Amino acid sequence: MIRAWTAIALLAGSLTFAWGFFYPVDATSATILASLGALLLCGESPLFFSRNERYFALALAAPVAFLSPWPTAAIPTLFVFGVACSLLSGSSKLFEKLSVGAILSSFILATQNLTLLIYASATAKNHDLPWPLPDFLALVARGLSVDAVADGSNVVLHSLRQTHQLGATWELLLDPITLCFFVGAVAFWAWKTCADWPAGSRYAAWLRGARSLALILAAWLPLRAGLLMAVYLHRVLRADPDHSLHAMNHFFAHWPLLLYVIAPMLAAWRWMPRPEESDSVELPRRGFCPSPSNRNVAAAAIAASLVGICVTAAVVRNPLSKRNEGRVTFVEKHLNAESDAQAVRPYDTTWYGELSIYNFSAAYAYLGQYYQMSRLMVSDSIDDATLAKCDVLVIKLPSERYSPEEVRAVQRFVSNGGGLMLIGDHTNLDRSSAAMNDITRPMGFIFRDDLLFSNERSAYDQRYYPDFVPHPAAQFMPPMDFAVSCSIDPGTSDGRPIIDATGLWSMPPDYNFDNYHPIPQHVPSMRYGAFVESWSAWYGKGRVVAFGDSTSLSSFALFQPGKAEFLVGVVEWLNHKNSPFSARPWFVALSLICGVATLIFVLRSGSSWLVPCAGIAFGWILASYSISGYQWFAMAWPKNERPLKKVVIDRITSDVLLSKGAFTQGKEGDEAKNVPLKLRKGEGYGLFEQWIGRLGYSTIRKEKDDVFSGDAIVSLCPDKPVSAAFIDKLKRFVENGGKLLVVDSPENANSTADAMLKQFGFTIKRDAVKSGSLILADAWPNFRVENAWEIVGGTPIAKLDGVTVGASIECGRGTVMAVGFGSTFNDRNMGDTWMVEPEPDVRSRYDAFYPLLRRVVENTPITAPKTAEQATPASFPQTPVRKNKRKPDLPMPEFGPKGAP
Repeated sequence: MIRAWTAIALLAGSLTFAWGFFYPVDATSATILASLGALLLCGESPLFFSRNERYFALALAAPVAFLSPWPTAAIPTLFVFGVACSLLSGSSKLFEKLSVGAILSSFILATQNLTLLIYASATAKNHDLPWPLPDFLALVARGLSVDAVADGSNVVLHSLRQTHQLGATWELLLDPITLCFFVGAVAFWAWKTCADWPAGSRYAAWLRGARSLALILAAWLPLRAGLLMAVYLHRVLRADPDHSLHAMNHFFAHWPLLLYVIAPMLAAWRWMPRPEESDSVELPRRGFCPSPSNRNVAAAAIAASLVGICVTAAVVRNPLSKRNEGRVTFVEKHLNAESDAQAVRPYDTTWYGELSIYNFSAAYAYLGQYYQMSRLMVSDSIDDATLAKCDVLVIKLPSERYSPEEVRAVQRFVSNGGGLMLIGDHTNLDRSSAAMNDITRPMGFIFRDDLLFSNERSAYDQRYYPDFVPHPAAQFMPPMDFAVSCSIDPGTSDGRPIIDATGLWSMPPDYNFDNYHPIPQHVPSMRYGAFVESWSAWYGKGRVVAFGDSTSLSSFALFQPGKAEFLVGVVEWLNHKNSPFSARPWFVALSLICGVATLIFVLRSGSSWLVPCAGIAFGWILASYSISGYQWFAMAWPKNERPLKKVVIDRITSDVLLSKGAFTQGKEGDEAKNVPLKLRKGEGYGLFEQWIGRLGYSTIRKEKDDVFSGDAIVSLCPDKPVSAAFIDKLKRFVENGGKLLVVDSPENANSTADAMLKQFGFTIKRDAVKSGSLILADAWPNFRVENAWEIVGGTPIAKLDGVTVGASIECGRGTVMAVGFGSTFNDRNMGDTWMVEPEPDVRSRYDAFYPLLRRVVENTPITAPKTAEQATPASFPQTPVRKNKRKPDLPMPEFGPKGAP
């Protein structure tokens, strides 16, 4: 049986790779491990199912395999393959073995996948072990002659180098691979007893085996935790004392965790009972199987499907009722004294620096398209009368505590049916979490004082993909890149995560930095695995949403993919009333009744578990699509009453680097070898995209036909093939009133701009690179441009020493503009960062950039801008930068499995 226990371990490991539980998703490793596991199970004893059961199971499971998302779809696909092979097993022993391996591995993977889902959900809420388990881990360490003691939720380990506050977490004591191995072994043992034990002794044999597995697990877990702590201290002692300490990654690297399962796997092989050790009687003849009637099998299938439907609805359904009036109020009180004056200042072209982008003016203007917006200013009161005038209240980054009366007023507002959105930030920055936790703690949840990093390409790369059945607030979202977030502790609140993710790790504040932002490094006190980054809860008759990444909703980042959609989704969900009653208890009760009915049908008819398992999966997929459809119908995208100009950043023809999260992208070192020019630092166009929002436009990145969904299209240094169908649609878009801006540059070596522009009468002369002083109007702006193409055709709008490098043309009701000096507006020439006040030469490029955009989007004439003194309103004086938002760098690469994060 060593093959079977090895297979179960491999299947458990494949899921952590497929999920990306600690490190990024590794589809190759997951596929190899799952395939090996399924092949090793091909030699196991078969279970025989009647032919009508197999047809029913195949009919139920096929839609699940087709409609499920990957990697979950691998489980029903294996099941369908196995059932299909079993129908052919009479013609070949090979098909019989393949059917056993596929069906059994799908059965084990399904139980392990469900276990991992529950584990992730539970640990995302709280990673810390309850008392007395931290003391127990300290006792284990002392048993290994380690000087250790429990301190709250940490185990304090002493070494010559330092004292280590090691987190006493579930991941340390019971990691997901070991747990999945145990659950998979129990599921496999159920198959084994049904196949190899006589009917009268199966339950006793299964119970004896499950008890043995539980004892093996209980004996191994302390030894495993002690081994991990011992290896950690060994690595600490061998580490170079002149460098930062990195000795934590063996706690959560997937391959070492998989190797640790060898011990319980060998123990199961040695001590689990075998058929010959039981008091068995003669086994029934192989191949014999009763054939239950189609009516009984159908009844079991229907009852099992209802179980899947009810359980899915109880877990993921979010009831929606009547929509409110859409009155949204931003609270502008209790902010930092330095930024109070800037909180309501528009995100425009008259001011720069950190305060100009780290506010929510763009979010306020964007929501104004859909809702009745208002602000609650410093002079306003937060009381019942004031809050009665709004439906959704938005509290963002307060730096002062609310008074007890204000806290109670906000809580009453929610309890009486209002919606509350709380926007926080990492590490309790400016005491924002403390101020908001005064409000949320009685509701059952809080913001944590931590900062989440990712084990993606760098610590700051975290891409969130919405769930298969997303929360209604996330149903409009494409994948979204986080900046950095704090985590949410859901506590005892009644709610559901909007955004939760794996592959993350958390660090506490570092008060040596002005913004408390710690240097990203794996430290003993870190927590790792799954976390909640946005939580929704019901409180009384109202709703609350907490979100821990204020940067993603700040003015400069709002229009990156997923973020504006998330903001609108949250506000729209909060703008709906709660249902008058909760259907969840009824779904739970109905699932129990249907489960009992399924069991009765199976026992009475003598049928197997094959059809009920397929029925539950069918009910899950049916409920998932039904609930998603219900949510789209019940909470549609709100009607745009006051539309902003929408500028679409074309990702069909262009893949230039744009901003990701909080920062522009690019490689360090402008002369990096073997790095394409467009990937070098400064050669992206992130600031180009961000600065479009300063004109009062909204931007969005689009592919396929969605690129034609806005008022204007911007193609930045296009270098991807352009199809004839795209050209035809582009011409119709412009002729019907659309605007097109094509930005090209000599640095774009594989340009495909000509394919688009020649349809509108433009030609780009590429015989020589032009340089000179740029003139747009009169003698302005008169700064030097080194790299440009000459543009032939249309009406000149930009020249370099008399050579046309920019032109526009009217086409139907629309406008097309071609710009040949695009590198003037790349990140390098636009200052590389949004965090500082631009130097005069950089500001001159900004001032040239804005009229070009206005010319193509609004067809306004190009004129020289006002001076800075004329452009800045007196009511909005410039203020110094309050804090440094620069992200600290990782001090050194981490050694060990997988290398640095």
